[in-house]
Amino acid sequence: MIIAVPEGEIDHVWPMVSVLLKPAVDLDTGRHALDDVKRDLTECKRQLWAAILDGTCVAVVVTGIAQYPGRTICQAQYGGGSRLDDWLPDILNVVEEWAGQIGCSAIEVVGRRGWVRKLAPYGFSHERVFIEREIPHERRRHTENHAE
Repeated sequence: MIIAVPEGEIDHVWPMVSVLLKPAVDLDTGRHALDDVKRDLTECKRQLWAAILDGTCVAVVVTGIAQYPGRTICQAQYGGGSRLDDWLPDILNVVEEWAGQIGCSAIEVVGRRGWVRKLAPYGFSHERVFIEREIPHERRRHTENHAE
């Protein structure tokens, strides 16, 4: 079963959810911290989906809505857990149904390369890559709003 976790329940489920999300957030090279994700969830800026199997939450996915000039896209930004093959088709169906109802024209997944192969059977295609290079510390403008 896949459920959308209401924003009012985020604080209650966060101890368990944060453990599942931490590996994905840690791989995101400092773009967000777990506290940022939690704040966005409680402020309804992102959505939390939980995969419940045999009465236990085995995985979670965080989505967000990207409003581009030409279209609106649902982004699957973070996920974590176990038993992927048991819940992946269901969560894709539930999120797609929800995203379509709110006006999204596509779902995009931000993640590691392995997701390309895993999601291909569900109609996903590898559209582009992100190529990143860190700016050396001594060349960065330092502000109190940015993580070092």
